[in-house]
Amino acid sequence: KTIIITLKQGLSQLLIVFAMLIFFCTCFAIFGMAVFQNSFSRRCVSLAHPVPVCSTDSTFSETCNIANFSDPTFSNESQLIMEPGGETIIAGAYPWEEYCKTYAGDNTSDLRFEYPYDPVQGFYHTCGLDVFRDTPEGYGGVVYQTCEVVGNPGFAHYDHIGGAMLAVFQSTSGDGSYDVLWRMLQSEPAIFALSFVFFFIIIAFNTFLLLGLFVAVVTGTFSRVRQQHGSAFLSHEESETASASAYSSSSSPRKGLRGIAGGYLPNITNALEQNATKKGQLKHPHLHSHHHHFRSSRPTSSARARTPLDLDGEEADENLLQRYALGFMASKYFTHFFSFAIVLNLVAAAADQPDTTAEWRDFAQWAYIVCCGIFWLELAVRFTAASSFASFQDDSFHKFEFVVNVVTLAGLTNPTTRLELMACLRMYRLMVYLPTLQALLVSALASVSAIMNLVVFLLIVAITFNVTGRYLFGKQMDELTRSNFGSFQEGLITIFQILTGDSWSGVLYASMSTKDSNFGQVFASVFISGWFTFANVIVYNLFIAVIIEN
Repeated sequence: KTIIITLKQGLSQLLIVFAMLIFFCTCFAIFGMAVFQNSFSRRCVSLAHPVPVCSTDSTFSETCNIANFSDPTFSNESQLIMEPGGETIIAGAYPWEEYCKTYAGDNTSDLRFEYPYDPVQGFYHTCGLDVFRDTPEGYGGVVYQTCEVVGNPGFAHYDHIGGAMLAVFQSTSGDGSYDVLWRMLQSEPAIFALSFVFFFIIIAFNTFLLLGLFVAVVTGTFSRVRQQHGSAFLSHEESETASASAYSSSSSPRKGLRGIAGGYLPNITNALEQNATKKGQLKHPHLHSHHHHFRSSRPTSSARARTPLDLDGEEADENLLQRYALGFMASKYFTHFFSFAIVLNLVAAAADQPDTTAEWRDFAQWAYIVCCGIFWLELAVRFTAASSFASFQDDSFHKFEFVVNVVTLAGLTNPTTRLELMACLRMYRLMVYLPTLQALLVSALASVSAIMNLVVFLLIVAITFNVTGRYLFGKQMDELTRSNFGSFQEGLITIFQILTGDSWSGVLYASMSTKDSNFGQVFASVFISGWFTFANVIVYNLFIAVIIEN
């Protein structure tokens, strides 16, 4: 609900930026129509030309004997046949087809020194230029090709406003933009520089500037919503919790970082202070942390007179063990020792490969056992340092360590399960030595709740588009592409493909091909392009807003 409210607040600005995008796309489309109209429909096609018999697809006879062709007395010319031609030339590299340009003129024009001439149709063309110029004179080579209108390669072209808008939008999105650029350069070689500049301006204005404005609008809107309501993605209670956590981390960065790695124990320390205060052991129960060491403030004379030895038997021993455990955990060697154990566990996991020697495998097995015992010992020390069992089990870090220890122990008892590799999950604790990286982890963890809300919102919208696509296209796209709406599962994968932007233009043109009328094609293009725009412009920027908010 909160996300929809915030979208409504930014809707007017989003519509303005979207209108600007449509305006610039229209301007670029009109300019492209003036320069490249009917250009993408021309391709190089073959003329009737002689070929050896062996080069045909269906003929095989004694004349195709390789030994005959290697015999110098054998006449290859007698084995030539005429191919009728009329087929589109297949280039030796992408994009496989060769686009061309024609120039009006007769066979006496000066163009005869630059381009091949088609005497039947009476024009010069750019097909087969490498063969034409591969002569001592630099021109005059025999070219068995000509340039003909064979139709546009798809829906993206500059013959009319609809195709021009698709060509510009495809260039803006970046998916298949190279195809559009290559067609412009090949079909109009005389204006190579203009074509490249035109394409660059489309990218600069539409992709960098206008899509950047979408980012600014979305992030700016949610910044205002955060100031008014606390958060654009969290409830009021979640927002207060996140703010308190952020304040705690920001007020003492080192403290927050060590908290994730298990080196800082605010809950245990606070509990100990409360117990000591209730029992009258400390008049001023303020435990300070300095360079990873816990120390007490100067107690009064009455507090010095009371020691754990003055307490009753088991209570004194328990309190003394707790203080020893806290003192051990406050030592700078505590974190280093268990960090070394984590590194040893990672080295063992890296060495435990099927193709390693027996010595390395034995080392890995013993390292697993030693590290498992070390981390059980760590958990015992932390349990001893806790003020109560409830405070120990309420700590999520302790729960995580207990589960990992149990799973690792199960893996050691049954090596075929490979569960002992789960101990590698402790690798994140090494980030205590990289404060900046760990601060990023803190931000990521603080964003989990907001991201989950956003993912649910995205999933609801994606399912809505998927169901709509099922009604619009059904199984009509099955024969055109594997990205289709033939079933709910395939439709959901197709929706996700468009969301990522991977070859989304292929889905766009396949959906348009299923419609016979112009209205149907326009509606199909609006549907696919609408989801692509919403997913890539709005949703992606929502994720950016989540990161900025945290």
